[in-house]
Amino acid sequence: MHNIFRFSFSVPFAALVTASLAFLMAYMIPVEGEPGPDITELNFDLFPQVDVIDPTPPVELRPVDSIAPPPPPPVIETQASLTPDSDLTVMAGTIPQIEVEGIGGGEINLNRSDRDVLPVVRIIPSYPLREAERGIEGMCVLQFDVTTAGSPVNIQVLQCDSSGFARESVRAVERWRYNPRVRDGVPQMYRGVQTRLEFKLDG
Repeated sequence: MHNIFRFSFSVPFAALVTASLAFLMAYMIPVEGEPGPDITELNFDLFPQVDVIDPTPPVELRPVDSIAPPPPPPVIETQASLTPDSDLTVMAGTIPQIEVEGIGGGEINLNRSDRDVLPVVRIIPSYPLREAERGIEGMCVLQFDVTTAGSPVNIQVLQCDSSGFARESVRAVERWRYNPRVRDGVPQMYRGVQTRLEFKLDG
């Protein structure tokens, strides 16, 4: 009895559920012929044509003006010097023989001559940077000896207005060169050469 009541109750309930599902499915599925949502048509090109753009424009070449070549250098006429045909001894003449009493006829060596020291190279001393920045001017008195080779040695500062002046003066005199003192054709040491160097600012 209980099973019959359960069967009779479940059959209508199942039918109701089936009808509800059918109605829901019919509502969700669009009917053929009804307008659907608008879909934009998309076109795809697998091999598109690309325009090549030249980033550098062509350069217009202008014609070059022709330049006339420079004129040739002037020709300087040279005249060859004439060489003498006669003997030089004849042209110069002969030296007459002179005899003087009291003068012997011994040989005379003209290569031997006496001379004192002569300056050959004198370097100007550099102006000290410290004194130049402060606008200081002055002088230095130096004493030195000259060797037989003409180089200054034993350089001494006798008087100087600045230590910078003294330093640059000694450096300059060390590079000086002299012709040495000569006596009877023999170079000799010369002592006690004194020199005065002035330091003045331009302007």
